[in-house]
Formats: sequence, structure tokens, C-alpha cells
Amino acid sequence: MRPQVAASSWAKSYGGGLEAGSLSAEERQLWERLEAKNDKACAAEPRLVAVAKEHAELLAEEGRPKDSGGLDRIRYNLMRRGGYDYRISTVVARFAPDSRDLDGVAEALMARGGEGAMGASHCGLGAARGTKGGFAVWLHTTRSLELLPVTARPGVFEDVSIGARLRPGAGGIVQAFWATPDGRVRELARSGSAREARFVARPQRPGRHELELTFNAGRGPETEVLVWLFVDSEPPDRPVVTPRVDALLSVPEAEGALYRYIENARRRAGVGRLRRDPRLDALARRHSENMADKEYFGHVDPFKGALRARLARAGIDVEKAAENVAQSRSALRIHRNLMGSPSHRIHIVGPEFTHVGIGVARSKDELVATEIFARW
Repeated sequence: MRPQVAASSWAKSYGGGLEAGSLSAEERQLWERLEAKNDKACAAEPRLVAVAKEHAELLAEEGRPKDSGGLDRIRYNLMRRGGYDYRISTVVARFAPDSRDLDGVAEALMARGGEGAMGASHCGLGAARGTKGGFAVWLHTTRSLELLPVTARPGVFEDVSIGARLRPGAGGIVQAFWATPDGRVRELARSGSAREARFVARPQRPGRHELELTFNAGRGPETEVLVWLFVDSEPPDRPVVTPRVDALLSVPEAEGALYRYIENARRRAGVGRLRRDPRLDALARRHSENMADKEYFGHVDPFKGALRARLARAGIDVEKAAENVAQSRSALRIHRNLMGSPSHRIHIVGPEFTHVGIGVARSKDELVATEIFARW
């Protein structure tokens, strides 16, 4: 296992422009083959390149094509370098240690990357060889927002200025959420122009605070930026890896597990219990099944619309409603991903809600989950 990372190596800020990524000769050849197969070439982002290299080296060292903590490590290492992308897709291809078939590696990466890789705006590529095998790691994301530099280590009662500029061609609504070390979440007031959103936060206590920016282009809010800010405190020296303890649960078991995780979170937050409602369960399950069957992901069903429209169609009249959607290999990872996102956590521990519906479906080797929170 690699040594811990010194906290002093954590970036001083998130965001800001960087020069082109640095690729080795072999990685550049592999990159050229990927570009030749992809008519929408993405930019080599230095932070993504560095993290992809590091992850490829780790896989080559461990000799494991499927690292259960891969996403946790990648997000941690990206933030450590000042990166802010949350919607990172990871594609891994394994090859023989002495293989020189870069065309085959590129084809494997493209096949596993799917359509999402074809339209990516920023990418990172890394390759490494070990005695147990060679590994190529391709990280890609599509950004709608460019985060202006935000300090990673503000002080207590220090104003934190947050700015996000919409990328050319992007149009939508930007929201900011701020979570404090005690788990409380609030939405920040927005100012600025239509093309540039600005927010200000003033931390009141030391510890790790979380900043999230969501972007809604008509498909419902999606997390674009998620970073940690260390107020008069030190960053962690290692990532927290989510164990795969419940990856083999049946769909009903996964739904039950998610409900227990929600109840535990609300108990720790000191808010009342939520009652499961069969009508909300059925609605949530249909949305998860539609996402799995029709291969889309988001809050807006292409045929049945957003949550409010789906509630009305089902004849469910509520005073207030909200929705979480998530996709991962296990119920525990789904819950941890949602709790790690302030804009989703605000629903899970929201004291204003009284009922919940949970629906899960399987999509290949992953679970797709919908949580509907309501108050009558």
C-alpha cells in the first residue's frame, strides 16, 4: 500500500487555468489513437492527466483491474490537486505487460467508455506497466461550468468568494449548497450575471466544509462541482474508501437498506422519522426502471416529465416534494454518494419531509435508485 499523503501537499485553491497536460511518449501515442477514433476530441486537462497516471500506476502495482475504491481515490486525488469535477467517468483497460498493441488498448477504452466519452470536454489519460499486467486509465468529464479560483483553506468568519462561469453554449440554472462540519446544509444566495454566477459564504466554525454547485439545463439539477474547504483545519492524508458490503443484494433488499441508511442519517441529525409510502415507492420504482430500461439518467423522464408531473399523473397530491437519483454498484455506495453531496443530503435529513418512497432497478452490474421525499 502506498504511503499517506502529506496534508501540506493539498492545493491552496480549486479551479483556475492550467497549461496542457503532460503525457509520456506511449501515452501520447495512445491519446492519438483515441483522437482518431473519436471525432469530438476533448482537451487534456493537467489534473485529470496526473490523477489518471497515478491510478494506472496503482493498478499496475496491485495487479487488479477492478479497484473497489477507485472512484473514492480518484476524487480524493483530484481535489488534492485543486480539481473540482464531480461527474468523473473512469474507464480502465488491462493489457499484457509486454504488449505493444496500442490500437487494441484504444479500442477497449472506447468500447468501455460508451457514448459519454464521445462528447467529453476534458479528459485525462494514464498508462503503466507492472509485473502483473499493464493498465490504461482514461478519465473524462463534460463541464458546463468553469469554477473560478476558490480558496481551499479559509479562516473562520472569512468571506469565501465563489464564482462559476458558464461555458460557451451552456445555458441553465446554477445553484450553490454549503454544508458545515455538523452536517447542516443551506443554499447560498446567488448574484452576478446570466453567464457568471457568484456566491459568498462565511464559515462560522472550524472543520471540513463542503461546497457544491449544481447545474440545471432542463434535465433537473446535476452536480458539477463538489469540493472540501478546510476552515482552520488540516486536510485528510488518505481517501475514505467505501466497502462493497452489499453489492449482491436483491432489489427489495437494496430498497430496504437505503431506507435504513436514511433513517440512521435522520436519527444522527436529530430529525423525525420518515414513513414509507407505497404510492411513492411505486412511483420511485417506475422511474428507476425507466432509467435502466431507456438508458438515461436524471430527474426528467423523457416521456413522463419531472417529479411534479409524475406525481400528478399518479394522482398523488403533496404539499412539498423532492427527489434524489443515484447509480452505483451497491446500496451503501449510493447512500454515501448522496450523503456526500449537500444538494442531496438536504433532502435526506430535511425536517420538513414526513414520507419517503424508494425504488431500485438493476442496470447491468449496477443499481439505479430513486428516492422521493414528500410532505402532505
